[in-house]
Amino acid sequence: MRLLVLSNLDLPSAWALSALRVALPDADMALVLSTRVGQVPSESQALLSPLAAIDRVGLCRYLKVSEQSQNDALLDALGRRLDCPVSLSPGINRAEGLALIASFDPDLMVSIRFGEILKLPAIRRARRGVLNLHSGRLPQLRGVMATFWAMLNGDALLGMTVHWIEDSGIDAGTMVTQTRQPLRRDASYLANTLSLYPAGVCALVEAIKALGAGRRLPARLPRGEARYYGYPTLMDLERFAAAGHQLVDPRDIESLLVVQ
Repeated sequence: MRLLVLSNLDLPSAWALSALRVALPDADMALVLSTRVGQVPSESQALLSPLAAIDRVGLCRYLKVSEQSQNDALLDALGRRLDCPVSLSPGINRAEGLALIASFDPDLMVSIRFGEILKLPAIRRARRGVLNLHSGRLPQLRGVMATFWAMLNGDALLGMTVHWIEDSGIDAGTMVTQTRQPLRRDASYLANTLSLYPAGVCALVEAIKALGAGRRLPARLPRGEARYYGYPTLMDLERFAAAGHQLVDPRDIESLLVVQ
């Protein structure tokens, strides 16, 4: 199967991509990366910047490159780790992006933390469609930083959702499967987020293998109240800290670099 993976240049993505590659060693795979997901509000940048800094340090250490490395060095290291071509997205819905998809001619596209919203011309370039691995339970936690919102809302469970991307709606497509696990209240946002990916990637791999074997995937529409979350405001971040939560604990960065 020709598998085009759309992802992001960050530590959780690198974790997930490595696990995906280990599970699908024979897939003819290519990778297109965004460099950010959405736009962080200016009022929240100062409080979110430590998370971004630790993520970058963790990504560099995970890929075994200098912590001062530029994106080109990270792309090269990731390509070697995954044994596949890696490129930055030129704008996946632009003519250059559509040409990039067409040049690989994918059977299936998979989105993991990709920072762009796919439109129909891009979606239709993959013969079997586009699957997304969303790091939250749907439809309750659509949007970005789902783990943050689960922690802030006092949820008992975290989860990931494998669903189809059928149009430009955000995290709104037909669901294939969903994982669930307890939310660790003593763990940071980053640690809780990373903990989702072993089970999430496993669920995604099962779906990819089923499609490769010619089987139909389970399908159901999301049930319950749909809520969309953007980046947290300054007030949200202050409430998060007041509840005793941490975005990241620098002391556990080394343990976060081990693929589960």
